[in-house]
Order: sequence, then structure tokens, then C-alpha cells
Amino acid sequence: MISTLRPTAPAVATFRWIWAQYWRDVLFLHWRVPKELLRPHVPQALEIETFDGDAWASVVLFRLKVRPRGLPYVPFVSELIEVNLRTYVSYRGVPGVNFLSVHADNRLAIAAGKLFTPMPYRRAKMAYRPSEFTSHVIRTQFEIRGEAREADRGSLNEFLLERYRLYAADRSG
Repeated sequence: MISTLRPTAPAVATFRWIWAQYWRDVLFLHWRVPKELLRPHVPQALEIETFDGDAWASVVLFRLKVRPRGLPYVPFVSELIEVNLRTYVSYRGVPGVNFLSVHADNRLAIAAGKLFTPMPYRRAKMAYRPSEFTSHVIRTQFEIRGEAREADRGSLNEFLLERYRLYAADRSG
């Protein structure tokens, strides 16, 4: 869900479901970051959230299959590789994420994203092979171990992973 923030925010933020998404081969990398370093990059209406006193930033790498709500998946438009840098925020007590940057490899998907959402997409050459992502932003190799499981309630994993809203500044001003 993407929530847009206007400079004079209404009593209740407007929420519009815009995209259907299917994420594959997701890798999350997390770092503690001083809150004051994040503040200049996050809209003032958003509160930067902390876990045990620390703000966090994450790089998330994945393959994405995406389509606008109500439309089918379209070959050459609907699939992309994405790398985003995000931090963890809330708006009026509702947790979400705020993207500091979003890079993708598909020009058509980027154009659609920029047209229909406030997402700050940028083009980047990227490649995915099993256990390896490569781009000008980051290159990493990884190995998947263990079984998938739900994050424990109140844990850092829950704080970082169980976020279902994206807050972005409204480009219309």
C-alpha cells in the first residue's frame, strides 16, 4: 500500500492500493544508523522509528513481478530487478517504510512507476543469478540457509520485515 503525504496533511492520510506485486529471491541487509543522519532524507511528517534506541536502514534486493491494479502482467514491463534503500517510519502511529532510493533495471517498469506512483525510481544495470545480485549500487553473493518462518512478536525481525505501508512525499505538492 502506498500512502502519499501532502504538506498540509489531512486528518486521515489517503491510502490507495496501486500495484499487485510478487517478490522473488529477496535479500534484506540491515544496518543501525544514527537517526540524525536519516532526518534530512525523510519527509518531516514522518517519524523515524527506532528499535532498542537505534534507527535502521536496509538495502533490499529482489526480483519483482508487478502490475497496476486491475490489469494483467505484461511481458517486458512487469518483471524487473530492484534494489532499494529504505528506513523505518511511522505516520500518525501507523508503521511503514520510506524509500531513500529505488533502483531498477527495466526502463518501461520505471516509467510506469514514475507515472503512477511517487516512487523515486532510477535506472540501474543489474543482473541476477541464483545466489548473486550485481548492480552499480551493490554486488553481493549469498547463501540461503534455514527454513522460512514468521518473525517473533516484538523482535528486531518483526520491526524490520513486517511493514505493509510505504510512505512517500506527494509529488503534486
